[in-house]
Amino acid sequence: MLMAAGCRGLSAAPVSEKERQEILREGMLLHKLELASRHATDLQSSIHGITAFDSIVGYLSYPEGSQFKTIFYGAENHFRIYAQVIFDSTCSVKTSLLDISTRAATERETELIVLREDAHKRIKENEGNFFEQYDSVSFNLIPVITAAERKVFVLSAPFHPGDVLFGNDYVLTYSNENKFLSRKKLHSHLISLPMKAVPHDTLEVWTAHPHTEESSAFISSTDICILLLYSQFTNWKKHIVFSSGYVSLFDMEKKTLTLLTRKAFEKIYERQINLLKLEAD
Repeated sequence: MLMAAGCRGLSAAPVSEKERQEILREGMLLHKLELASRHATDLQSSIHGITAFDSIVGYLSYPEGSQFKTIFYGAENHFRIYAQVIFDSTCSVKTSLLDISTRAATERETELIVLREDAHKRIKENEGNFFEQYDSVSFNLIPVITAAERKVFVLSAPFHPGDVLFGNDYVLTYSNENKFLSRKKLHSHLISLPMKAVPHDTLEVWTAHPHTEESSAFISSTDICILLLYSQFTNWKKHIVFSSGYVSLFDMEKKTLTLLTRKAFEKIYERQINLLKLEAD
């Protein structure tokens, strides 16, 4: 779906500012964690002839102060770290440091590994066929531990470069003791959008996807993560997520999020609204 629109100011969203900030904060964090993991696996795969790497079964990233770390852990001993990549706040490869010294996992790393391995086991067992499987799509697992909660996010990633994928994503929640509590599907189905959308006249390119009643009324943190990961490869300027009552507008360049009611959005963009069919399916 595509919408081309000119730049106009948006009124304050009549929704919880705390909720808006939390969605944006979590989305930005997931983006940095996934970016660090992607760069770290590229670095690790470029190194050949290191026997210890044959024992690696998994990896994960986590924040530490102003840095981000990606660790690669063992198959026989999950709590044995065979390599780590340290990034600054930008998660840039240029300023990263690869350390291939073997060591034991820290307490924090141990808990993150426990969460990731539990989520991986549940996906593999797939009780009730909860996790949908696609031949051309793999799952990326992102464990997150904060003072308030413990989660593992599951994102769909294409095996080969192509369209931008939204949906077929999940979140598993855990107690402070790493006990599994619940699982939730964040989108009702997998959505694919072309990286290069067709512009409308000279107006900037907007894209969009719907959230159904089973999904959140607002954009998800995983949506923001995906948008930021692919922003440098697309010609999109803004992306809209619309539900039956609300519209979430994410600015790809400014990294800002605005939440509006459908009524407010349609009033502000009355002249352009016919360019986008806002119907959740």
